[in-house]
Amino acid sequence: MTSAPAVPRIVVAPGAIKTPIWDKSAETAEKITQSVSPEGLKLYAADLDVWRQVVLDVARKADPVETAVEKIVHALTSARPRARYYLHFSQRFLCRGFKTLPESI
Repeated sequence: MTSAPAVPRIVVAPGAIKTPIWDKSAETAEKITQSVSPEGLKLYAADLDVWRQVVLDVARKADPVETAVEKIVHALTSARPRARYYLHFSQRFLCRGFKTLPESI
């Protein structure tokens, strides 16, 4: 009996992509802030401000869709694709957990 060839696995690290979801998130943050009672605002104003700022910051730093598409197309069409692709260099440090995934099984 012969063994089956290894199935290559390619991981494209997740990251923020410039899509309408970030506009919707900013709108949702604003709606939630407006719907909180005055007592709730006293308690949670700082947390809501941080949440809103994080959403806006991620949206501002998000990669264009074309960047993700280029990485995926390269991974799918390369004769010898790498096991892992990152949208930008900083993700290499954030996604160390991906290195525990097998490259093929």
